[in-house]
Amino acid sequence: MFEIDLMKLGISSNTKLSRSAWSLVRKKIRKRPRLFSKRFIRSQMQQLERYRTIVRQIQKLGKGVSDYQTFNYDVLSPPKVGTTVSAYHRGARLIHRGTILARRNDYYLIQFERRELGWDWVQDTDVASHGVPDILLSRRSKGCSESSQHRHNIGSLPHGTSFGRLIGEFRSTSIQNR
Repeated sequence: MFEIDLMKLGISSNTKLSRSAWSLVRKKIRKRPRLFSKRFIRSQMQQLERYRTIVRQIQKLGKGVSDYQTFNYDVLSPPKVGTTVSAYHRGARLIHRGTILARRNDYYLIQFERRELGWDWVQDTDVASHGVPDILLSRRSKGCSESSQHRHNIGSLPHGTSFGRLIGEFRSTSIQNR
């Protein structure tokens, strides 16, 4: 890009110029936006908020998501009351396990397992559900799908956590494969 701008000014890229001359050349070349500027960060945050708004709309509609056929992302169903989740506790500034007690708009009421943390309202972006997610809208099928049909399999390992029920299955298959 810089060489193209130099050619427009009639200067070749191998021209020997003094420091002050190069300074004048740079001033003549059009101003370029800084790559990591406040404006860039603001535009990325606006794009993220638009994405979150669309996902929340799809989650509210549930099964009737035919209006979002061009949305290029998988949309997971929101965790239900009683689900075990990991959530960010703002007061303690840590991520901890808890159970969802209620949901109101974009917030979940989480009862944390550690007694001293108690309960807190946590924004939906700060909550991660445990286990295999149910998919409301799959980018592959471009439409509404039953969650049981579209389970994600990562490689050949079954889903679960290290303390989950599927760890026994994994151990038995890994022992047999030796």
